[in-house]
Amino acid sequence: DSVIVILIASKFSGTLQSAMIARDIVEYEDIHIIDSNTSITGLRLLVEEAIKLRNQSVEVKEIVDILKELKDRIVLLAMVDTLEYLHKGGRLSKSSTILGTLLKFKPILQVKDGAIGVLGKERGTNKGIAKVLELMDEVGEIDHDYPVYFGYTAEDDKGLLLKDKATEKYGLTSTNLYPVGCVVGAHAGPGAAIVTYISK
Repeated sequence: DSVIVILIASKFSGTLQSAMIARDIVEYEDIHIIDSNTSITGLRLLVEEAIKLRNQSVEVKEIVDILKELKDRIVLLAMVDTLEYLHKGGRLSKSSTILGTLLKFKPILQVKDGAIGVLGKERGTNKGIAKVLELMDEVGEIDHDYPVYFGYTAEDDKGLLLKDKATEKYGLTSTNLYPVGCVVGAHAGPGAAIVTYISK
């Protein structure tokens, strides 16, 4: 049997390196390890696409090639309450954290090429979500052949609001809202809202 392993961005975790070591130990060549360069809902998009292709009896090599192409088109944007948790988890520098927390702004982040960048900041949830929608126009047009996923940490209110606003603006027909897992959620902190999609 063939094995396709789609993992969280290698810049976030040592999981990919561990998987490569494990592959070498078992000496089984038909294991294909993919660095997703993303996380949470971005990772989910890739996994679900892989399952769909497998169910369509697409050859393993073609599935791997498609996933490698799609991973470079994933857009993941997030509005967080504070950068404090990302700084404590070692994901952002102190200077970025200070800039992002000035005057209690809501920082807007992007995960790109396996790294987190601060794209902007807005005061208040409504302005923050409006900024996320504005940035969606700038960083990549939605490919409506794929679903758009939303995420949240702790309470789901901000995730739902972002989902509703984006659905209305872009006429989305295939969406879902998911809670962020505890490991990534601990870095993002409570009150985050996330959107993930595949761009054209």
